[in-house]
Amino acid sequence: MKKRFQRNKLQSFLQQMNKPFDKYVFVANIQMKQSEGSQWMHSFFQFDSFLKSGIICTYNQSIFILYTDKSQQQFEKILKEWMRIYTIPTDALTIGYSQVHQTKTELHLAVREAYYACVMAKIELMPICHYEQLASERLLIELYRKDLEFTNHYVEIYLGPLLEEQDLLDTAVTFIQKKGNVKEIAVTHYCHPNTIRYRMTKIRQLIEPFGNELIFYEHLSAAVKLYLLHQTIKGTTIVLE
Repeated sequence: MKKRFQRNKLQSFLQQMNKPFDKYVFVANIQMKQSEGSQWMHSFFQFDSFLKSGIICTYNQSIFILYTDKSQQQFEKILKEWMRIYTIPTDALTIGYSQVHQTKTELHLAVREAYYACVMAKIELMPICHYEQLASERLLIELYRKDLEFTNHYVEIYLGPLLEEQDLLDTAVTFIQKKGNVKEIAVTHYCHPNTIRYRMTKIRQLIEPFGNELIFYEHLSAAVKLYLLHQTIKGTTIVLE
């Protein structure tokens, strides 16, 4: 997950894993939606015996499955079947999938993509996210990963007026997560849609009073996703570093 990775270390890592890896690899990162310790991970280690050319490991209260085969879709079907057999509740999990990469040179990219796909799934309130389906979110991920200080400063400046008012901040976050659907936002916040409209008008007056609606949504979406990216990865509340 670090900024730089020396590719010449990959071969050493592969040897230490002591598994027969094929030419191509893809990775799944699995996290619990709500933290419940590490007990939930134990069932996944039973899958290891089924992996002919892969490995299962842990990272920061999550599971990584590194799988090398020709069909990513086949792997997803196998994973679903495993979870069904071991009665693992899929509704309690969030899963991120990487793209397919060359094992010997790009394994670290597959691991990183799976991790950030899982993070974005949490942000977007989705059970599953494929990295290849991300668009502008990839730019936000790389910006955050390569210049944390800049991104946090940008979020502090742009969302600054909202960081002092929790109701407005929560409304802005839900507004982006629900893609501007006022009725769904109102249900989430247990209030009338007019209350949401009032809050969004106030939010716009506070942070971007002169831009048009589409530009405002674009800017707010980027800032909120950067904010949530930081919160999800660091596990903090609303305090930025």
